[in-house]
Amino acid sequence: MVKRSWMKKFYVCVLCGLLLITNFSIAENKEAKKSYYWLNFGPGIGPGPVDLQFIIGGSASYQFQQNIISARITHQEAYMSTPSKITERAILYGRSMKSKYWLSSFAAGLSYLSGEKSYQEKISTIGFPVEGQLFLTPLPFVGIGLYGLANFNLKCSFTGLLLCLQIGKLR
Repeated sequence: MVKRSWMKKFYVCVLCGLLLITNFSIAENKEAKKSYYWLNFGPGIGPGPVDLQFIIGGSASYQFQQNIISARITHQEAYMSTPSKITERAILYGRSMKSKYWLSSFAAGLSYLSGEKSYQEKISTIGFPVEGQLFLTPLPFVGIGLYGLANFNLKCSFTGLLLCLQIGKLR
């Protein structure tokens, strides 16, 4: 139980760090008038409602000026002591900054979660998702970076960190 508490604190710190980076980057944005769009997807881990979760996720994002709209889908599975499978679908709005070689953003919104929390415990609930993105974009159409996510709800809140590949119009 101590490990799980430490891991949740770690992921909350990562999300807060991404938020701070986003706030500083928005203040320095020189390309605020341009629009960008991208898809990102990748694997990750996070402390879930029961055990350590393996997460696979992806999102589609559109940035206009300093605003971002994202749609994401994630699927988490735990295999350790109690198997669980949870799928999340979310729509988010937030602030974003894109410079020539990197992108950062922070967004929040609404989500729908469904799946199994343990052997026979089915869940279906509405949640409050948040995301933070920090990507290096060395090419006009490809980037790589970190995608921090969390979902707060009454039945199975979770956090996670994905290592993602980003593809789209990045310059």
